[in-house]
Amino acid sequence: YRGFPAEEHTVVTQDGYVLKLHRIRHGRNGRMDRGPVLLQHGLLSSSFDFLSQMPNKALSYSLADEGFDVWLGNNRGNIYSTEHVKFTKSNPQFWNFTWHDMSVYDYPAMVEYILNNTRTPNLIVIGFSQGALTFLAATTSNPTIQSKVKHFFAIAPSLSSTNLRSLLIRVGSMSPYIVETVLANIPDRAHSFPVFSPFCGGVLALPCKWLFHELSGPLHGVDERRISLFLSRFPGGTSNKNLMHWLQQIHNGTKHFDYGTEGNLAAYGSPHPHEFDFSQYAVPTSVFYSHDDKLVSTEDMKIFFSRIPSKPIVKARNITGFGHLEFIFGDRAKAEIYDEIVNDIRDFDEVK
Repeated sequence: YRGFPAEEHTVVTQDGYVLKLHRIRHGRNGRMDRGPVLLQHGLLSSSFDFLSQMPNKALSYSLADEGFDVWLGNNRGNIYSTEHVKFTKSNPQFWNFTWHDMSVYDYPAMVEYILNNTRTPNLIVIGFSQGALTFLAATTSNPTIQSKVKHFFAIAPSLSSTNLRSLLIRVGSMSPYIVETVLANIPDRAHSFPVFSPFCGGVLALPCKWLFHELSGPLHGVDERRISLFLSRFPGGTSNKNLMHWLQQIHNGTKHFDYGTEGNLAAYGSPHPHEFDFSQYAVPTSVFYSHDDKLVSTEDMKIFFSRIPSKPIVKARNITGFGHLEFIFGDRAKAEIYDEIVNDIRDFDEVK
């Protein structure tokens, strides 16, 4: 694909979901002398996000050309991970999950598979948005995963969503009951229909860019000629329950899923959902975020830094002018973020 070798691997989680891992074993120059790196996508997305940008601008291809063994994860329920050992995707039980289940089962399964396949003791993890949150949550339910990750790069990590600045999402989520009623009438599978792409090309590219600007922040560095391509696999699939969990984050903070008083008593033995305890987090971590991101605001990043111990945070970069999607699709991302990440990983890889 684009001159890079492409592989697909299958991972089965402990609770039976069949996940697809995509792999770029080496770059166009054939160099393959560095360790494995796992890139994990955000909400309603897939590994395609890391592949849709031009090779000279994408993080995945940049890492491969530097000799790294690049793995791209796909969480349960997205367009590539639609199987289960017991349930078909037409069975409602297949869709009974949230990002918490991804943290408990998906991340550990992917990390273990990569380490076994590459016969290495540890790897680098890069998580974007909900892909960063799920890794952080994974360390609370599976502390041993921390010893298997050499360094974690958190890009626009959505650990907190209570202060998001997108007016459209805020208005749309003002009544959780109404949202829940609407979602109950939308099939889970509908979240994998690429509804934006047909309307985001040609003369509609600029209006589409404006819409996503209002939803997620500036897109100044995103080429409107490529927006239709970037969105050709977006939304990339998830469950209604996962969307509800995200909306609960907006209103109640980052906790376990809220089933209501009776449901919480049955699930947790408490009338309220449990908080996540990040106090034992110890993975060396670099964080990239932006004041202009409407989905992960500066106020939410203050909550992030208050809940994650300060000792493992080795770098925190507040980058000017980046909307949420610009971290992945922006032309400026390589020069302002990716090159730094690649250089840092190269340094880590050389210090053994």
